Amino acid sequence: MISRRGFLTRFGPSRPYIVMTASVAGPPHGNYRKIAVIETDGITLPWRIELRARGTRNIVRRWVSHVGKTDRCAYVRDLHTATALAEHLNFMRQVQRGSRRVTLRSIDRQTNAELQRELIDAYGGLERYLADAGAKVIHEDETGRLVRREAGDEPIIAVQVVCPTTGRQYVLRVPPETKTAREGVAWTFGLPAALYQPTIQS
Repeated sequence: MISRRGFLTRFGPSRPYIVMTASVAGPPHGNYRKIAVIETDGITLPWRIELRARGTRNIVRRWVSHVGKTDRCAYVRDLHTATALAEHLNFMRQVQRGSRRVTLRSIDRQTNAELQRELIDAYGGLERYLADAGAKVIHEDETGRLVRREAGDEPIIAVQVVCPTTGRQYVLRVPPETKTAREGVAWTFGLPAALYQPTIQS
């Protein structure tokens, strides 16, 4: 059982995800602590990191981290990751309830690529996000256009292509190191740029 000081992040019906920490009997050498992101019912604070604990609906993720003597130790890093995850989940819960909305700023500030994709989906998709954000065209050729938007820890790079049959435009995210539209489109087919033939793939 842990004290309330083991709970991190605000708690309530609109913020059911919390971070809990607790001591752990670790290896014979060193100091270790448990960290967990827990989905609660938003009403009752659980008193231990257990799925059967009252108020717990799900344990989203767990860590067992070494507590070192500097701010670079594993425990501090994992605690930061856990807190960021809980904040993101609470934010998405509020978006679903309509009390908050995803903005360009919230997407651009998210440094976790997976969580950033969730925000983009909730915003209305990659095509809408890049259009509203004014993504910069960095390359264009017969295969399409390559656009770039600075966001998070690395830029969002995507290719804009038009289906020759339907005329519909598609926006496909590609690796941040992509340099040309052809390279980006080829990557979506699992091919190097030199082997990509648009007439064959279409």
